[in-house]
Order: sequence, then C-alpha cells, then structure tokens
Amino acid sequence: MTLAVATKVSGSDRRPLLFIGTSKVPRPLKDRVVETEIGVKYTNSQNAWINSNIYCEWLKALDADIRQQDRQILLLEDSVSSHKHDSLELTNVRVAKLPPNTAAVLQPLDQGIIKDNFFAVSAGEEYQRFKNGKPYEPINIYTAMKICADAWKEVSDETIQNCWRHTKIAPSLNVPVDLRSLLN
Repeated sequence: MTLAVATKVSGSDRRPLLFIGTSKVPRPLKDRVVETEIGVKYTNSQNAWINSNIYCEWLKALDADIRQQDRQILLLEDSVSSHKHDSLELTNVRVAKLPPNTAAVLQPLDQGIIKDNFFAVSAGEEYQRFKNGKPYEPINIYTAMKICADAWKEVSDETIQNCWRHTKIAPSLNVPVDLRSLLN
C-alpha cells in the first residue's frame, strides 16, 4: 500500500489522502464510497506504487480544483520516474522537481508525522474496544484508511510548518518566500 500526501506549507489546504493498493476493489471497500465516507481516495496499480497514470490523474484533478478556486500554486515533486507529466497542460499548477536523491532530506511530509498519529489513534481505538468488552479485530484496509484520515486531521499546522522549516525550503513562514529563488 502506498500513501500519497500533499498540503500547503502552512498546513492549510490539505489534499485528500491518496491510497494505492493492488486490488481494484478490496473486499473491505466493496459497497463503500471512501471519498465521501472518510474523505480519502483509493486507486490501484499492479505493485501498489504510484505510476505516471495515477500521478497524472491526481495532478489533473488538483489543477482543476485550484483553477475552480481561481488560484495559482507551485507544486514541489520528487524526481522519480512515476512523476512524468510532460504532455499534461496545467493551467493553475506549476510543477518544480526537487533535485535527484534528495527525497530523504527535502520532503517535508516524509518525516513520519502521520505514522506517529496513526499509532496513537489506532491504540486509542483499540483501548476503547477493550474497555467496552469487544474482542480484538484485525485492522482491515478500510479501518486503516479511516485511522490514517483521522491521524492526518490530528497533525497540527504547526507540525507541518516545522517539517518545512526542517527542510530549509521554507525557513520562515512569517516572511513571504519567493520559491522560484530557492529552485535556482
């Protein structure tokens, strides 16, 4: 399972989490509309990784949403082969690639901020089940997606801002930063 996450530097405008699995419709998701039920998106690929088709669909949807809001954004993306979108005509999203082999250092959302909250939310839910005398149930994909969505909501804007500061891409959120100057 792959989880894709995106948000503004400020932590506002968090995009719906995108889950990529191997099954077209996993059994726990049958007869469910996860986008309306828990506010996440699900798609599939052979190896549960993001590929250029999935990425282009996500990027087109982002561009359409930003266009509808009459805004322009700069999207920083990792330099991986799945992020190919040369033929895509984007009107309101400008894309800039991070330098190769810098993902571990420059990806602010790759700092474990959802994972920490995932375990806290998961443990809290399991404790409530135990307290109410309900037996242990293994976590299925739907439950995991719901816990991730709840964990993503629990991540504070300040935590996201600190992750961006840590990368040094946006050192201070109090002063406007010309991101183009950081890319040169």
